Amino acid sequence: MAEYADFAPLVLKLLKGPLYYDDPHWGELLILQRKAADYLSRIGLELVLSEAEGFAFITQKDGQEDGDLPRLTPRRPLSFEVSLLAILLREELERFDPDKSDSLKVFISLSQIRDKLRVYFPDSGDEVRLIRDLDKHISALERLKYIRTVSAELKSDDPRFEILPIMKARVTPEFIDEFKAKLTDGEK
Repeated sequence: MAEYADFAPLVLKLLKGPLYYDDPHWGELLILQRKAADYLSRIGLELVLSEAEGFAFITQKDGQEDGDLPRLTPRRPLSFEVSLLAILLREELERFDPDKSDSLKVFISLSQIRDKLRVYFPDSGDEVRLIRDLDKHISALERLKYIRTVSAELKSDDPRFEILPIMKARVTPEFIDEFKAKLTDGEK
């Protein structure tokens, strides 16, 4: 066990969720990434690390060669609404031009997110319920660590969120194509 002691805390942290560049363990992960990746590969997991984008996470590939390993976490598909929001926010991330900003981070306000989503929901006349539903979908992405609140401490009426770069790795072009295919199949 002593041979794993130097990177065990990193692996355990990654098993809980993604790790970002502003985490105190980020530098340590960059140094120990090969050891951690080798260990994870032995148990059927893969370390995905993007130093340029500043994130790392663990994934489990389907169809392992070593037989059918049980899933570390069960796969739960995102709801239609959460998938739609993830795609809209990924598009926002793609549109971001770092040359026109003082920051490399992408921020969006709660009202902007609501406005983007509102277009896709029928007007039911119950504005309070619509806002509550939209906020529930936003919270789902926050629990997945695709976005994070950055101005909650300011007690603002319109909090801001950072769209995290892991969104590009998780909401892939294949995911978007599958979502669009389901939409067109549903229209027929």
